[in-house]
Amino acid sequence: MKIMKKLVFVLAAVLVCGFLIGSCSKKKSMSGVTIELSTDTLGTLTVSNSSHTLSAIVRYNGTEQRYAAVVWSVSPGDYGVFDVNPASSTVFTADTSKMGDGSISASYEGVMSSSITFAINKPIKGRKIMLCGNSILQSGPSPSIGWLNNHGMAASSPEKDYAHILQKNINDMFGPYEYNLFNIAPFERDCTHEPPYDYSSLFSYIINEVKRFDPDVVSLQLGENVPGAITAIGYQNALEQLITAIRTARPGVQVLLCTSFWGGVTVPGAQQAAAALHVPLVELHPLNLSQYKALDEYANYGVSIHPNDAGMEEIANRIFSAMLTVL
Repeated sequence: MKIMKKLVFVLAAVLVCGFLIGSCSKKKSMSGVTIELSTDTLGTLTVSNSSHTLSAIVRYNGTEQRYAAVVWSVSPGDYGVFDVNPASSTVFTADTSKMGDGSISASYEGVMSSSITFAINKPIKGRKIMLCGNSILQSGPSPSIGWLNNHGMAASSPEKDYAHILQKNINDMFGPYEYNLFNIAPFERDCTHEPPYDYSSLFSYIINEVKRFDPDVVSLQLGENVPGAITAIGYQNALEQLITAIRTARPGVQVLLCTSFWGGVTVPGAQQAAAALHVPLVELHPLNLSQYKALDEYANYGVSIHPNDAGMEEIANRIFSAMLTVL
């Protein structure tokens, strides 16, 4: 009986020691685990670069644990999804309907990795585009002529006007920019003087906005409101003064110049100004066709001769092509 009691005691002691050793061993393995991620940042994510392959290497006391699957997580939780999880390698796809900063991390048996940072659709400081135009760019409601919206006149919806299409095209290819839609119709209407007239006082409000916004690119979509009495040389003079003043106000700025959608005497003036100042020229006057106008969509003639959705898309595509040479 005494021998039996001793055996039971020894067995119990062995079991207790084994439990303690196992516990100590588990704690030791936890403290020796490290997780190495394939990158520390994904930068700014947009529609064109929303998916990225991520991998994690788990090591225990410096030795790689092959095939160790980590649990991936993203914060905020609705900023994206992983195609496989848990996994040592996964594809993360961001939800590009969001906007803001996020982070990704991986865990293995309670050990957390460092974070992979990213941003979704977040404008990068210093990347700014100033879109200058008239009612084709943006027009507030004018019930007396049957226009009740606040976007590019005659477009069926905001996302169908050329400014919104252009912004989407640029953001999808280059990442998000900041935009400033600026009305310069008052300057157009003042283009009635022949050389050597000094236009500086008439476009000073435009220059003040250039200084305030500090854009990298300025697009000049104008000519539609210029009085018909001006000559091509007179319009060229006005444009050259404006473009030179923009360049002086913002050294290094890229300027794009458009011809009038409705054509006319301003077209050769714009062509000559662009050639003289080496400015990319966007020729919109070939679009002055019924298929690109909202002729059957509005009773008011002034509204109906504005670009329809097809016309807006063509304008956006042509300006975008020119943008590709300067961005």
